[in-house]
Amino acid sequence: MSRVDNDEVEIRIAILEKELELKETEPYHVTVYYVVDQVEWDRDQSVRESAYLSFADLVSALNACAGVQVDAELSGVKSGDQFSWQLTRSTDEWNFANLSEFE
Repeated sequence: MSRVDNDEVEIRIAILEKELELKETEPYHVTVYYVVDQVEWDRDQSVRESAYLSFADLVSALNACAGVQVDAELSGVKSGDQFSWQLTRSTDEWNFANLSEFE
């Protein structure tokens, strides 16, 4: 998976059914945002390119997971000045430390 610098890009996620426990046959609907610091967005094309590559890798990995459906229309890479206060309040920062694997 492509990597991005946490100082330049923040990964934010919204789960529509966050407070619900769904049946195994029902997918969780997830929206993924990569928010790039506006200064870096304007200054450094390589940061934007890395963000887009990493975003595509993460969305692909999530779509491969049973029970997860990524909202392709809403998800995306955005400059920090395009990411509203309301979007910040309705999403959570992605935390890779909270991931675990099940066998």
